[in-house]
Amino acid sequence: MRRPLVPTALAVVLIAWVSLPAHAGITGWACAPDSDGAIDCVASWDPNTYEMTMTGNQYSSPGHMEGSFTTDPNDPTVTMITFVDNDTSFTWTGFTVNVYMDTAFTLSNAVVYGPSGWSAGLTQPAGSPSTIYDADGRLWSYMGTAAYSGGTSVPNDGSTLSFGYKMAFTGSIQFEQEMIPIPEPAALAVLGAGGLFLLRRRRGA
Repeated sequence: MRRPLVPTALAVVLIAWVSLPAHAGITGWACAPDSDGAIDCVASWDPNTYEMTMTGNQYSSPGHMEGSFTTDPNDPTVTMITFVDNDTSFTWTGFTVNVYMDTAFTLSNAVVYGPSGWSAGLTQPAGSPSTIYDADGRLWSYMGTAAYSGGTSVPNDGSTLSFGYKMAFTGSIQFEQEMIPIPEPAALAVLGAGGLFLLRRRRGA
């Protein structure tokens, strides 16, 4: 399922900010991809359902979406919904989402909306202040994981994987969603052989 996107450079610069009524748990939000070009995406926020929906294209792995929530004294639970098109060089048979925050949080309700037959599992966040690095070397304090697997594979023809989970936290936070597609075993073997070939060429140089 293809959805309209703004160009990557614009998506990086265009960080959305919304001011919501004072009684709401979340009074502002921001969300955008990082600048490495692995993914482009746009995000929207529904203040009535507390759902953030991200729509994007992933070109390589890992892809990073960074954001923040500003809150009043309430402790919110946010539903993260992602529609990501496969524009990598391989078919996806699994998908791992590492969620980073600068404060303690919990994960729940992991689900795949499509394609069919996928299963979902959660690893609750762990860590301590300023001890965890993401794949690009950015420093965080806590990381949890949603792992999606099985079911109908997602071919690299722009086909879409859609998934979601909930995250609960206290106070205003910074967060990151690190998206790591998992190739089918045959493709993984080819990728591994290619890496070994390059390593041998470097040693022989």
